[in-house]
Amino acid sequence: MELFTLLAVMYLATVAVGIVLERLRVPWIFGALLFGVALSALGIKMKNGNMEYLEPLGELGMLFLLFIIGFEISIHELRRQSKYVISLTTFIILFEALMGGLTLHYIFHYPIKVSFIAALSLATIGEAILVPILDEFGIARTRIGEVIISVGTLDDIFEVVAIFFAGLLVSATSYQTLERSAIALGVLLISTAVLLKVRKLIKEEIRHAKLKYFLLGGCLFVFFSFVSIAKWGGMDAVGAILAGVVAGNLLPSGLKRHIESEVRVLAYGFFATIFFFVVGLSMDVHEILAYPLLTLTIFAVATASKYVAVWVGGLGRMNVRERLVTATGLSVRFSTSLVVAKILLNNKLIDISLYSAFVAASSISTILVPFVFAWMLKRWRETFV
Repeated sequence: MELFTLLAVMYLATVAVGIVLERLRVPWIFGALLFGVALSALGIKMKNGNMEYLEPLGELGMLFLLFIIGFEISIHELRRQSKYVISLTTFIILFEALMGGLTLHYIFHYPIKVSFIAALSLATIGEAILVPILDEFGIARTRIGEVIISVGTLDDIFEVVAIFFAGLLVSATSYQTLERSAIALGVLLISTAVLLKVRKLIKEEIRHAKLKYFLLGGCLFVFFSFVSIAKWGGMDAVGAILAGVVAGNLLPSGLKRHIESEVRVLAYGFFATIFFFVVGLSMDVHEILAYPLLTLTIFAVATASKYVAVWVGGLGRMNVRERLVTATGLSVRFSTSLVVAKILLNNKLIDISLYSAFVAASSISTILVPFVFAWMLKRWRETFV
């Protein structure tokens, strides 16, 4: 199918499915993934469908998603988090990663490093889905709402860690690549540290600048510069996140919100939509149907681990309903787990069976959790307000 015709059909399907998904409190862009899955089920693949040209666009969409993740990481906000939120987040993510990693390694016999990195990415939280639901029921500013949002926000650090280790795993395939990765990572970390060190001075210059509409171009310059350096070392995903951290922390708060909205339009409106479509198209639905136990086990272990971790971590701090609501909300997943899965698949570190099961398990949580979470908030709202 010709590129522009395919894009037209893809956006039409995404919007049509997205209208239904939004009513279920699932982001509309998820419709692109479902459309890709539908084509995959019909036997239309990236290679035999003559659609390889989508891969670079999908990769750019993935990098923009990571840029936004980094953009939302505020050093100032991280420093304000309480010790309890930090310890709770760390315990939840690491416990789920441990349980998931052990399951993939000892039951399904995947390599230990791959198992734990995949499980760590699946343990991350799609807080962007939770905030609108909390706002809808007027719970965002309550004690339990602030805990959920804070854990979801602090979770961004672990998303960076998952991407970082995935990049290292890819680089470790050859000594030459690993050496180049070390050099590229060193340049990126030094550049990030220097720019963040002088961010107050840069913020003042930006605040008094008259040509503020050039700021978007400046952010894109940082993005492509960091990705270019990182790609030389095979760690372009890490470069995209660090670029977001730099750009987001150099901008004054008012301008940051304005630039972020423009970047989101660019990312989610075009590139990220293609990424989700490519993720769905890369799946093998027949593998899921042939080996459903892998998908069901990944979903069950990830969800059960989250409930156990929240239940233990919330002892003495939250009552039963609060722990149930928190565990349910924090079980939602969205983009980061899909990014790591795609990186591992592209570099042949996981097979199509695990990739398909991984995407399917993440998709189930993205669709199911918002519905259950909203039902629980509606039923127990008076308890939290």
